[in-house]
Amino acid sequence: MDGLHAKIVALGLHFFEFIRSETALHIYTCIVIALVLSLLIITTYILHQRIRKFKSTDLIQKINGPAPQRERTIKKRIMRLNNFASSVSRTIFKNAIVLVLVGMILPGILLGVVAAKQSWIIPGPYALTRNNEPTSSTEFAKTELAVFVLNQALKGGLSDLFEVYKLDITNIENNSQNKIFSALVFIYRLLSGAVVVTIFLVGYNVIKAIPDVKLAIGKWEEKLAELQAQRAARAS
Repeated sequence: MDGLHAKIVALGLHFFEFIRSETALHIYTCIVIALVLSLLIITTYILHQRIRKFKSTDLIQKINGPAPQRERTIKKRIMRLNNFASSVSRTIFKNAIVLVLVGMILPGILLGVVAAKQSWIIPGPYALTRNNEPTSSTEFAKTELAVFVLNQALKGGLSDLFEVYKLDITNIENNSQNKIFSALVFIYRLLSGAVVVTIFLVGYNVIKAIPDVKLAIGKWEEKLAELQAQRAARAS
């Protein structure tokens, strides 16, 4: 029994030492980063799905009810159509801003923090290189890390444009030898690309919807003018 008790105590002490060790701290940090990144990805996907479903006909078809026949109801329909078009555009714009915040800015801050604190967060080779030379994160100023993150956002958002024309706004790159950090950079680029494409498509749909809305409003304005002319003719 004394031997078993000693083994249990030794195992407990070993476990206690492990959960306080540097390796355990790295594991905890990676789990937190994975959870935060997963939450941001899920939120980005939800916002992406919400605003990409927008269609030009949404501005017209969601005005329910029978077609108005009187001047007063036609005026109300025109007003509702104008108000609804404005509210949808504002909603899409707000969702796009939140999408940029959740899909680009917050993950970018996370990427910058990981790069700055790489020696404590992610074990292995240096996360960054300067002029293709692996360099400690302590050698970079905060502004340099911010420019690095911006460079990754542009490369992800503008797809192959930066690669084809060899465009760069900094000589700082991720070190491909650090697999974990390189994977974070890859995910961040994917998020940035999805955000830019979504905003572009939604912006295109909103612009394309303007003639449809004007056409619908014009139809009711013609009907209103016709009724007003008939009323004027009867009065005379």
